[in-house]
Amino acid sequence: MKNIILQSAAIFLLVAMMVSCGSNEEKDSIKQQIKEYKNEVSQLNIKIKELEQQLEELGDGEEQFFTPVKITSLQHRPFNHYFQVSGTVDADKKAFISPEINGQVKEILVAEGEYVKKGQLLA
Repeated sequence: MKNIILQSAAIFLLVAMMVSCGSNEEKDSIKQQIKEYKNEVSQLNIKIKELEQQLEELGDGEEQFFTPVKITSLQHRPFNHYFQVSGTVDADKKAFISPEINGQVKEILVAEGEYVKKGQLLA
């Protein structure tokens, strides 16, 4: 982060000086400043790398958690997975049965729980 800030500051100064200056002497001084800033940046990068290496050697104090893994060979075998659920069921459509004429039911032609089709005779 500091490296980026230094580089951007150096570039800003250079651009500002180039805009305001026009003579050879001023250009030479700008070039000299560029060299100095580049040298500072490279020295800072070296120091940063050294500090990062020291930090890695010391450890950053955080524990690393690993997940145990088991490896098996690939083979065909049954996969059984069961789960149990309880609940209630409501019908989407409800049927209301009424006779067209009054009379007695003498025979029921379907059993309880049996599937029926539209138009099928029930009783």
